[in-house]
Amino acid sequence: MRTSLHPQARSVLEEIEAFGPRSSDSLSIEDRRRLEHTEPRFSGNPQPVGATRDVEIDGPAGKVTLRLYIPDAPPPHAQVLFIHGGGWALGAIEFADPLCRALCRASGMLIGSVEYRLAPEHKFPAGLEDAYAALQWLDANATANGSRRGPIAVCGDSAGGNLAAAVAQMSRDRGGPLIALQVLIYPALDPTLSRPSMTTCATGYGLTRDDMRLFWDLYLRTPRDAADPYACPPRAKSLAGLPPALIVTAEFDPLVDEGEAYGAQLTADGADATVTRYPGMIHGFIGYLGRVDAARDAVAECGDALKAAMRKGLPTS
Repeated sequence: MRTSLHPQARSVLEEIEAFGPRSSDSLSIEDRRRLEHTEPRFSGNPQPVGATRDVEIDGPAGKVTLRLYIPDAPPPHAQVLFIHGGGWALGAIEFADPLCRALCRASGMLIGSVEYRLAPEHKFPAGLEDAYAALQWLDANATANGSRRGPIAVCGDSAGGNLAAAVAQMSRDRGGPLIALQVLIYPALDPTLSRPSMTTCATGYGLTRDDMRLFWDLYLRTPRDAADPYACPPRAKSLAGLPPALIVTAEFDPLVDEGEAYGAQLTADGADATVTRYPGMIHGFIGYLGRVDAARDAVAECGDALKAAMRKGLPTS
């Protein structure tokens, strides 16, 4: 049963709109990148962690920055690769900093947040290959990072959820590194924009259908890329053999149906998938830690799922 938009989500939407329209065809990508600087105001005070450290790793086309969030707990730690959202064209590790800190504290794990290349300057599969390189680096440098060798989790929101799902498929297809859990937070997965929620939530809730049309156009090189499962994970011939998934969705999000459909597809192919829909919430809500109670609930759920997955997949010593 459909609920109503939560007052906390409505308040955030109203404040965002007060800074100017986000979903106008007249906005250039540069305009959108300037406007995104207003959203960190909703994240609250950055949560303390044991330490942070930026490292430069070798990516497929040059150096890639990876920000490590180290828990305030004795090592060794399990590891999580975090991939930020932003329609493959926006976002940065700086904007994802409050969420990564919260996930580090909730999970007690090392979080590696990757600064992957953005579209349209770097189209598919550039950012994805950067993310996969970061996964490989975390695996190869686990001991040096004070972490355990063993399965790594992947986590991403929105376009980052797409990339996390694709990285999980890459890991399966390329023989590793082994992934213990994929945490997909309102992932963008369907370039056809044909799910019912793309109509019912097309406008009025922050992210719009037109935004997603633009983002897919910026990300894909040609329409033929839409058939590539690494660009559109539901297009895989089979999802068998993929790691367990936690999929977090928001009721008033145009992406809600495609995220939940992917969960059903995973289950049908024999993978373990849990889908949690947050009622009254909008796209992006998990980043509004300073303003939205459900954001803190979702981070706690993600942290619990990560800990449970690592207990199953990692050695005790």
